[in-house]
Amino acid sequence: MDKLQPRRRRLLAAALKLAGTQGFGAALFETAERDARLAAGEASLLFPDGAGELIGFWRAEKDASLLRQARRFAALARTSKRIEEAVFQRLQADQAHRAAAAAAAAWLALPPHWPFAARQLYATSDAIWRAVRDESVDSSFYSKRLILGGVYAAAHLFWLEDDSRHQTETRAFLQRRLQDVALFGKAKARWAETAEKRMRLLQTIGARRYDGGRKAAKRV
Repeated sequence: MDKLQPRRRRLLAAALKLAGTQGFGAALFETAERDARLAAGEASLLFPDGAGELIGFWRAEKDASLLRQARRFAALARTSKRIEEAVFQRLQADQAHRAAAAAAAAWLALPPHWPFAARQLYATSDAIWRAVRDESVDSSFYSKRLILGGVYAAAHLFWLEDDSRHQTETRAFLQRRLQDVALFGKAKARWAETAEKRMRLLQTIGARRYDGGRKAAKRV
């Protein structure tokens, strides 16, 4: 185990109490370092890459917590319900620090941070799929994570503004988005099946024309 992890967690806990009002700037590290009773300058040693590394550490901590609930999600019969529950629980994991989550989202939304934000979103999407014990290894492995990443990002933005009791509006929004994805998947499957039939038809027509042209050439 990394011996620095306990101190990183102390600094993160202090930072999350402040980030909602201070944002994820340099001042946050100075104040959080003091509140966490760490030595002066220790924050820069724990997170040398600054705010992005701190946000990434927070994300990784919550993703790991989600993975520990895999048995709970497995008890649900349908994959769609397992995904819904896993996504909702991942959102709720940050409920105690929703103001800090909004500040982190604002930091990640800055254009220079987009590549980093995309990697963080993919990591959480991957954690959700692993939490529901997805074992796909084919090309759908990546498409599933990219599609779910889009759903999670939309649900996260909705969740940040949701003041309904127990975030019931977020749950309903999430269900609608997952249903849209399911319908899209079915439509895509139908399109692929139709496209395959058309391709077979074109191949048959092409073969017949080729055979007809070859026979005509022999007669000449």
